[in-house]
Amino acid sequence: MKKFTVLFMVSLLVVSLFAINMVVAKDGDSGGSSGSGGGSSGGSSGGDSGGSSSGGSSDSGSDGGSSDSNGDSDSGSSSDSSSDSDSNDDSESSSDSSDSDSSGSSSNNLVGDASSSGSSSSDDKEEDETSDVKEEIKKAEEKITESSKDGKEVSASEKLLAESKTKLTEAEATDDSTLKEKLLEEAEDLAKEARMKFIGKSIDDIEEKSDERTTIIDDQGREVEVRTKTKTKGDRTETEERQTFVDENGNKIEIRTKTVMKDGKEEVVVKRKVESPDGTEITLKTKTEVREGRERVTNTIEVKGVEVTTELSVREENRADRAIVKAKLSTGAEQDIIVLPD
Repeated sequence: MKKFTVLFMVSLLVVSLFAINMVVAKDGDSGGSSGSGGGSSGGSSGGDSGGSSSGGSSDSGSDGGSSDSNGDSDSGSSSDSSSDSDSNDDSESSSDSSDSDSSGSSSNNLVGDASSSGSSSSDDKEEDETSDVKEEIKKAEEKITESSKDGKEVSASEKLLAESKTKLTEAEATDDSTLKEKLLEEAEDLAKEARMKFIGKSIDDIEEKSDERTTIIDDQGREVEVRTKTKTKGDRTETEERQTFVDENGNKIEIRTKTVMKDGKEEVVVKRKVESPDGTEITLKTKTEVREGRERVTNTIEVKGVEVTTELSVREENRADRAIVKAKLSTGAEQDIIVLPD
């Protein structure tokens, strides 16, 4: 019975020591997590439990080592984290730089594309205009051919069509976009007129026009602007010349001379307009008609809307060995002027 009791006590002591060691081990782990204080706590616990103090110290030391190892691991982790952060910063910086370069390159490409698009648009417009002219010329050719087969007069249309083709050729040869546009427009108008307006008409029905401008210095040293417009249709020719200058008194002078010739008849109208510095306007108009050797002159004076007309008619008669010129005013007065032979 005594042996059994002793055995039971020994077993109880072993179980108690095992339980104490487990508690000490848990305290050691807690101490390892909080630093070196945990090791002291483990050692103290070992001392209180008698002969097991050595084992407690050993466990505490082991835990302390584990704590140090964890400390190193934390330091390494911090270092890795810092390295990763720097790497990420470098990566982001490189990415930003790449994005910036890409953006700049994209911007330059957009400018280039816009410029290319503008040039392409202009070229497309010229191609469309040229195509329109060629289409009008084709229509005119077909219409002229058809009309000619029907026995209609097409000489006027053929002349206009030839002029249209000439202007188209000139337009395709020039690099001046403004001139090209003007020539194409004129070529298209001529082709349309050839097809729609002059079928059945002769060349005499075509009205040719010209308009010239120049500046000259007259005998008195004045600068004179001269513009001459001419229209010709069949046997009728109309010419209008306008001269503009400022005289020595500061008056603005405009002289218009219009001459019309048809069937051997001539009509000349000279209009002289004087505008003074104070705004006064005086217009002198002389109209001269010559028909079958008879000359008729009409003079008109206009001052600010008040118009006075004087008509002078001159007629020449040949009698025997002398020529008689009769002059008659609109007032009724008549005068014979006898011209003796040389």
